[in-house]
Amino acid sequence: MKAKLIGKTGNMAGKEFSVSKEVTVGKGAENSIVLSHKFVSRRHARLYYDAARKCFYLEDLKSQNGTRVDGERVRKKERLSNIHVITFGNKLDFFFVVQNDSATKKTNCQAMKELNEPALNSKKNKQKQDRKVTVIVDTQNNSKSASVTKTLYQAPAFPKEKKNTPTGYILNFKDLNKKIMLAEGLNVVGRTTECDIVIDNHTISRQHACISISQGIIRVNDLESKNRTFINNRAIKSNADVLPESQIKFGKVVASLTSNM
Repeated sequence: MKAKLIGKTGNMAGKEFSVSKEVTVGKGAENSIVLSHKFVSRRHARLYYDAARKCFYLEDLKSQNGTRVDGERVRKKERLSNIHVITFGNKLDFFFVVQNDSATKKTNCQAMKELNEPALNSKKNKQKQDRKVTVIVDTQNNSKSASVTKTLYQAPAFPKEKKNTPTGYILNFKDLNKKIMLAEGLNVVGRTTECDIVIDNHTISRQHACISISQGIIRVNDLESKNRTFINNRAIKSNADVLPESQIKFGKVVASLTSNM
C-alpha cells in the first residue's frame, strides 16, 4: 500500500512526497521529508503503514507546534483513512491520499517521462496549473442582501491523476443561488479561503469535505467535520460514491450534483 503527501499551501503547494512503509517529517536533514520552516520541529511527525491492520497511522513526535488531522490536534497515534488534510506546525497543509496499487505501477518509460517534464512550480507550468478559488458568501442572516461569489486569489491546482478525466459536474447551491463547476481531481469544501469551494457558514468546518473526480467516478469524503456530510440525507464518512442528481449536504448547506454533459 502506498500513499502521497501533496503540498497545499505556501511554497510547498503542488509538491508531492511518497509514503510507503514509514517516513518521518521534520526540519532535520535526517528525516525522509524535510520541511524547512520555523514552526516545524527537527523531528516533527511520523507516518507509517501497519500491515496487520492494513492502514496508515500518523504520530506526532512531541513537536513544539503540533500536528493536526483535518483541524484536530494529534494527541496519540492517529489512524488514517483514504483522504485527509494534515497540518504540520499549524502552518503547512498537505493532502494525504492513499493510492490504489494499480495507480502506483509505472513503467520505466513513464517514470523517465515524468522526470523530464517541467517542474510544477516553473513559471510556464504554473500559469497552466493556476485556478481560481470560488467563495460563496452566506447571507441568510441578512435579508436585504443577496449571496455573492468572489475570487480571493489564484491557487495552484492539485496534480491530476488522469489527463482525460471528464469534467462537467456542477454543485448547485439553490438556496444561495450559485452553481460551482467541479474540477478534475480533488475539490475541497470548507470554511477557510484555502479550500477550493469556500462556504462562509457557521455549520461548515475549516476543511469540511472533499469531492474527488477520477475516470468518471465521483466520490465524497467527509474530513471529520463537526456537522458532518450527507448524501441524500444519509451521513457519510469516506469514499462514498455519488451520482448526478444526488443531494449533498455540508452541515446545513444543501447542494445538488448535476451534470451538463
